[in-house]
Amino acid sequence: MNDAGTPAAAPSAVSQIVIPDSPPRPAPPSSTYVDPAELVRSTASKAKADAIKTWAVSEIDKKGKKKKGTLGVGNGAIFFASEADKARL
Repeated sequence: MNDAGTPAAAPSAVSQIVIPDSPPRPAPPSSTYVDPAELVRSTASKAKADAIKTWAVSEIDKKGKKKKGTLGVGNGAIFFASEADKARL
């Protein structure tokens, strides 16, 4: 209440709100559409096979049995070849 006995007016909430400027819009893409198949063809000729590194390792299965094999890493892959596997390359 103010000195005259009437309720005091609340401060204007609108004057306290701050609205920031909008961020700048990104520039439109300058490139044109390229067919994904064409991208694959163009990068396939540039790709080089890297060396595959191998290590002799042993794995212990759930039954506690040791399984010997080779761990290989390279050329975009990780593989394990067991000496006990029947398939020959």
